[in-house]
Amino acid sequence: MTKTRQTAVTQKSSTDWQTPTEALTRFKPDPMAMDSHAAVPVHTKRYGFKIGDFGFILADNEKAEIVDQLAVCPMPNTPVWFKGMINVRGNLVPVFDLKKYLDMKDEQPARRLLIIGQGAKAASLLIDDLPEVVEFSKLAADMPPLPPILQTCTRKVYLYNQFIWLDLDFSGIFTELGARIAA
Repeated sequence: MTKTRQTAVTQKSSTDWQTPTEALTRFKPDPMAMDSHAAVPVHTKRYGFKIGDFGFILADNEKAEIVDQLAVCPMPNTPVWFKGMINVRGNLVPVFDLKKYLDMKDEQPARRLLIIGQGAKAASLLIDDLPEVVEFSKLAADMPPLPPILQTCTRKVYLYNQFIWLDLDFSGIFTELGARIAA
């Protein structure tokens, strides 16, 4: 015959339990430990790409894709920095060459297209290389001298590896370039 062992189970009454607020706030961090983290710089990782002497960073929620140069259909009577239009999944997307617009030397003829945005709000830029992950820890102390179109559309300026990176409002710059084509 086997003996069964009974275990006494004690139940806590509802008065022994902490309220949710008490349970969540019962631990207090050491104030000295909190001060030691204040000196640590905040690092931001974003995708960036280069065009000539400038680096541009994409917003976290920015929709973008890289394509090898598609057949660009040139538009008559337009500036040389407006390359024309491409067809991307049934949408006509304008192609801008910021190097030519900013009068930079173009020593790299085979460049890629970076399409920014989606659908009817998409536009593309010719870029030098594939985008890279860039980690920023500080803003630039002063706004460097920038061409006027970049000054009006730049939200923040960062320094990374001795290179200027601009947090650009791409919607704003595409609207500005479109207005200059129409003028």
